[in-house]
Amino acid sequence: MDGTSAPGPSSAFAVASPEETKTSWQQIAAEKRQAEDDKIPREWILGPSVIAEAKTRPSLTRPPFIESLLDAETCRITLMDATDLLQQIGSGDLTAVKVVTAFCRRAAIVHQLVSTCLDLTTSGYLSARWGPFLVPTFPLLTRRTPHLVF
Repeated sequence: MDGTSAPGPSSAFAVASPEETKTSWQQIAAEKRQAEDDKIPREWILGPSVIAEAKTRPSLTRPPFIESLLDAETCRITLMDATDLLQQIGSGDLTAVKVVTAFCRRAAIVHQLVSTCLDLTTSGYLSARWGPFLVPTFPLLTRRTPHLVF
């Protein structure tokens, strides 16, 4: 070494300025939000006035604001307890695809209102790939095995 080179990081490792770093993470966050929003089916997208109204409420659960945004079937399914869901699926009154769709719809609504940062997915994959095969196997629910077996 001839002593003429300055000590410090090599030019291969450039250090970003605070402005560049701020823009970088903000851009990444905006892209992630947009990517998540793009996964929500159009018919589940809330209008700006609904989102604005939600921001003025101290609670989204009292009175049940979220339920007011859902259809009756989605409310019915997502408000059932696990035992009722198991019985309905077991009897064939509900399909696994219907249940997943209802919970995905509710999650999509909540996500738009409070930015839950969920990695949203819909039941389209289930329906297309596994719909005909999604039937519960025995035992659906016992005191010893309180879980679904698909």
